[in-house]
Amino acid sequence: MVNLPKANWFTSFFTLNKITRYIATLKASDGGYIKLAQPIELQAGDEVEWIGQMDSSSTNRYLLDGYNSVDRLYLISQSDGSLNTDYGKVSTVTIDGLDAGGITPTDGKVHNVKLTIIGTCYIQYIGSRYNAVEFLDQAFLGLIVRRNGNVIHNISTNVAKGTTIIPNLAQPLGSELWQQANLTFTGTESAFSLVGTAQQNLIVSNAYVFKAEVTGLTSGSLLLQFGSKSYPINSNGITEGLASDVDATQLRVITSSVAPNQGTEVKLSVKEAPHWAEYINVTDDNKEQFTWDAERYAWVGGDTGKILEVAQ
Repeated sequence: MVNLPKANWFTSFFTLNKITRYIATLKASDGGYIKLAQPIELQAGDEVEWIGQMDSSSTNRYLLDGYNSVDRLYLISQSDGSLNTDYGKVSTVTIDGLDAGGITPTDGKVHNVKLTIIGTCYIQYIGSRYNAVEFLDQAFLGLIVRRNGNVIHNISTNVAKGTTIIPNLAQPLGSELWQQANLTFTGTESAFSLVGTAQQNLIVSNAYVFKAEVTGLTSGSLLLQFGSKSYPINSNGITEGLASDVDATQLRVITSSVAPNQGTEVKLSVKEAPHWAEYINVTDDNKEQFTWDAERYAWVGGDTGKILEVAQ
C-alpha cells in the first residue's frame, strides 16, 4: 500500500496520482528562470499561489515579477531576510497558511506562498526580476492563479526532459492552425503562407506552440516567421518552440537557398498556447524526476538522491 501525503495545501496542489513528478532548479549560475509567453493579468480578488524552495541568501532573490516596472506583481526574498511585495496590489501574504510576517523561511524546504490581489497587476517572470537578474537559485514546483475559486492558470514544472516548453494546465492548446498539406520544395519558392479564414490566422499578442519536422534538406535553411519574429527550423529533424508576443496575423515558412527537387519536406503544426511558459537557461541537467516519500514528508530525486523536504 502506498502512503499518501497528508490532506493539506500540498495535496490540493498535487493530485494523489502524481506521486512521481519532475521538478526544476532555476540556477543563478546558469541565469535560469521561467518566462510566460504572455503576461498574466491579475484582478482584485484573485489568489496567487507560488510553490517552491525557500532559504536565506546573501543576495536578493525574485520569486515572481511582472514584465516591466509598471503594474508588476513582484515577490522578492531580500538579502536581509525579508519577504517583500507591493502592498498596493496585495492585501495579504501567507506562507503555508500562516501570515508571512514579511520574513523569508530559512529552512530550505518547499513552501506554499499565497497572495491575495487587490489591484490590477501582471506576472510574466518566475524565478527572476523582469530584466533577468536576481535569480531564485532554488527548486521551483508550480504557480497557480485562482479567480472566484476556479483555477485559471496552472504552471507546473512537472515536465519531462527534452523540452523547454511548460504548459499552462488550465489553458489547453487551441486547434491546429496550419491546416495544409506537408510543404514540398521545387526550388522556386521563397515562402509558404498560412491560408484560410480569419479565425485560422494568428492573433496579435497571442502565443503559439509550433512543431516542425524536416526531412530531405540537403542545402539552405528554413525559418518559421510569426509576423516579424523568426524562429530557425532545424535541418532534417524536429524543432519545437514557443512563439510569444506575436505582432502580426501572418504565419509563413521562409526558405533560403533550398536545393530544388531534392525531396525536402516540412511537416508543420501550429497551435495557440495561451499563457504557456518556457524555460530560459534551464537545461535537462537542472530537471529531475522525484518520488514522494511520505515518511520523510519530502520529494526524493531519482538521479541524485536530492531531498526536498516539504514544510508542514
